[in-house]
Amino acid sequence: MSASLTVFEAQVRGEVDMQVATAKAYPRNVQKFIDNARKMALSSEDVAASMMYALPRKEGKVRKTIEGPSARFAEIVAHTYQNCRVASRVLDTDARFVTAQAVFFDVENNVARSVEVKRRITDREGNRYNDDMVMTTANAAASIASRNAVLAGVPEAVWGPIYEEARGKAVGKGTGTFDAKRKALLDLLAKGGATLERVLAHCKVEKVEDIDAEMCMEMEALRQAIRDGGTTIDEAFPAPVEQEKPAQAGMAGLKEKMEGGAE
Repeated sequence: MSASLTVFEAQVRGEVDMQVATAKAYPRNVQKFIDNARKMALSSEDVAASMMYALPRKEGKVRKTIEGPSARFAEIVAHTYQNCRVASRVLDTDARFVTAQAVFFDVENNVARSVEVKRRITDREGNRYNDDMVMTTANAAASIASRNAVLAGVPEAVWGPIYEEARGKAVGKGTGTFDAKRKALLDLLAKGGATLERVLAHCKVEKVEDIDAEMCMEMEALRQAIRDGGTTIDEAFPAPVEQEKPAQAGMAGLKEKMEGGAE
């Protein structure tokens, strides 16, 4: 058993040594990476939109949206960065969570990043998902782990500007097409069940004209997450809660209370 393990270790070490030697002989060109990654990420408006991902979060009564680069964006980064390796696997599945791990290794700079991600495999009532859903969740956890490992291993200084440019292109920021892009986005959300009332409540504005480019970027990222199954329309754009009518002050308020008590 130990001999087999030694042979396996020797094979792995030989592969890594060969990759390191190749990386040293053909070092990456950072400008070439930026040019290639930018070309791929901005190849079309649909591709640019897929570079974003967002998830709604609720802390007490406060709702917020966490947005960032998607797994699709990390794929482009890993593909164009060169002289690197990334691998993911499912570490464990218990009654409530699945745990995935991903490792990114920059063989040229001898830098590695390891990331673990947990995803819940129970519904709101605590019931465990069926086998198909557990497998789907495990695959999603592995994908998220890979994304996080790649974006941690490659300096944000080189991929950050590309991501920001992709965000802008996805909604037509800085161009004469923004109004049309905003309308198209609202139409797509409406078809999925996010009515204009829900969208306005999410953005905390009163009319469509108040929805700016930054809000559209966030909503486009949420739309991508809904499409990929990371969240739902109801989670991302919940129906606005009707607020109680504020009580009137003075004699008018007293009259209102008396009339209400008489019913």
